[in-house]
Amino acid sequence: MKSHLFFLPDDPFYSNNETIDNLVAFYENFYPGFSEEELVKDETLLQLHESGTLASFSKGMRRKAYIAMALASGADVLLMDEVFDGLDPTSRQAFKALLAGFISADPKHQVIIASHSLRELEDIADTFSLLKEGELHRDLFESGASRLKKVQLAFAEDKNEAFFASVHPLKVILDGRFATLFLEGETEEIEKNLQQFAPLLVQIKDATLEESFLEETEVSL
Repeated sequence: MKSHLFFLPDDPFYSNNETIDNLVAFYENFYPGFSEEELVKDETLLQLHESGTLASFSKGMRRKAYIAMALASGADVLLMDEVFDGLDPTSRQAFKALLAGFISADPKHQVIIASHSLRELEDIADTFSLLKEGELHRDLFESGASRLKKVQLAFAEDKNEAFFASVHPLKVILDGRFATLFLEGETEEIEKNLQQFAPLLVQIKDATLEESFLEETEVSL
């Protein structure tokens, strides 16, 4: 089972004298499918050109080294904690491309990422769940789309929060003649229910992952 799983923690352990060559030798003991050819390719894409000990690397460079090890390990399932931390924008894009290649290469390949970098995850992950107070809560996104809709409305005159009570919004944000509502449901049903308010303008779109997260954790939007 070990050879099928690779866990990359937020702060991987390394000794003061650890080098990339040492890491390769270490991981080859546990992962029979470890590919040095894949490692070189990943290091190139991640622009990892550092030599010397890991202790002399910046946090971002150490992160790149371990990402390259994970992708070259030959494991089918990658478990990654705060994997974007320390990566510059260029490296983040390269890492996303490498992940996409890993996932599409084999139906058995899966990646589970625990992260607070919600914006980074939104364009690459297909399922999002919330870990809150030690418990796994329902998926924030279902069937590839947010269950939470962000509705923006415009009116000829100011409205108050009570005006929208009949559609049971999870949250209402008012700005004079403009209102933003967060609602659950299908777009068509929401649009039909909103007609009772005779808005001048209606715009309905999926809430972002960050907006869904804030709503689930009851933090003010």
